[in-house]
Amino acid sequence: MPVVLAAGTLPWRRRRGALQVALVHRPRYDDWSWAKGKLDPGEIFPVAATRETAEETGLEVRLGRPLPSATYHLGTRAGIPVVKDVRYWAAEVVGGKGLLEHEIDEVAWLDVDRARARLTYQRDVHWSGDKTGSESSIVGTDPDGSVTADVSYEVTVTPEGYTDSDVSLRGEITLVNPNAFTDIVATVSDSVT
Repeated sequence: MPVVLAAGTLPWRRRRGALQVALVHRPRYDDWSWAKGKLDPGEIFPVAATRETAEETGLEVRLGRPLPSATYHLGTRAGIPVVKDVRYWAAEVVGGKGLLEHEIDEVAWLDVDRARARLTYQRDVHWSGDKTGSESSIVGTDPDGSVTADVSYEVTVTPEGYTDSDVSLRGEITLVNPNAFTDIVATVSDSVT
């Protein structure tokens, strides 16, 4: 199955102490999304992410932390199913004049809740995790550029793990992000009653 590789950003800024993120509107599809686009031949993901953001928003950004990728079906071309794999970064706006150059007719700066409500596609709000049903969603960016995400996970309790009152979970979760050079390991302790 052919895969279209793309990259994009969640551009952010602070105005009067409040976090704002930028969405782009494409009149051709009448949709609201994050700035993103296809990789040029030989281009690497981070370069494509900053280039596409500049082309679509007229803004210069500094890439921050990599965010979860979005993978989805585009439909078919000549009867062959096509998948799109988009890699994202949080990106602080550091310059640019905001002149729209490419297929975009409007850029909207919104707080996180309004942006989440305006996004056309659910895939832009939530990124699916592994096939067990885990998922995460971006909920904010801290002043230092770090990104906060809600992460939910599924747990399968086997008979060996059952007790009369509750189940305790302990261990490590390794968060693997194909956009990062290292994995993040978190120690987990939780109880299910």
